[in-house]
Amino acid sequence: MRLHVSALRSCILPAALAALPAAAWASPMLSFSSTQEGVVVPPAGVSLATLVPMTLGTAPLSFANGVSVSFANGAQVVNGDKGGQYAMPIQANGQAYTGNYYSTELGSISFHFASTQTYLGLLWGSLDSGSNGNVLTFYKSGVQVGRVTGADMLALAGSSVHGFTSGYQGFGGSFFLNVYGVNGGGFDAMTATSLMPSFEFAAVTVDPPSPVPEPASVAPLAVGLLALAGLLVRRRTPRRMAPAA
Repeated sequence: MRLHVSALRSCILPAALAALPAAAWASPMLSFSSTQEGVVVPPAGVSLATLVPMTLGTAPLSFANGVSVSFANGAQVVNGDKGGQYAMPIQANGQAYTGNYYSTELGSISFHFASTQTYLGLLWGSLDSGSNGNVLTFYKSGVQVGRVTGADMLALAGSSVHGFTSGYQGFGGSFFLNVYGVNGGGFDAMTATSLMPSFEFAAVTVDPPSPVPEPASVAPLAVGLLALAGLLVRRRTPRRMAPAA
């Protein structure tokens, strides 16, 4: 049964910390690890971007780094707690995440990336398990390449360490999930689903790929480079001296 916490006054996004994962498991294309609340463990040298939803509700989202988000069957961006429907994830400092966050309700939330993504992290709310529990599914070109359930997260987090069970929303009930592409793999879509209210998650953090120039912008660049090359050739070609009269 999901327990709800009162709203606290602080909202601290996860910081990149040099820490080892608490536990991990792997698939042929993806590797997953779980760390204590609010701790992201990205690969070395990545440039992270956090997908913070600025508006509440069910309207599709679009981010500058080419990530789009869509909602189905009651899923939405929410804030605060609502009894029987959703509750704020808890951060490493024991305080509730008071910014806008994602809640599947009984539906689904789909993330689509402009190109193959090799890292993703998110603050996973209560680790609901069982056949109706929370599920994250990852895809590459429409083919499933990885799947993480609330039961998986609960096993990784080791609920016995905190003494809590599935669905606990207080301190010790939320964990940060890190997802890595391995063996040259990755994903270009992710879907969050739940058959019970609700799958809450926040601070979705990605390593956005460098944008690829579009053909319309490549053409002027090519012309400019050719013009520069021609200028350099003319400067390096010795001038012929006129014959003496």
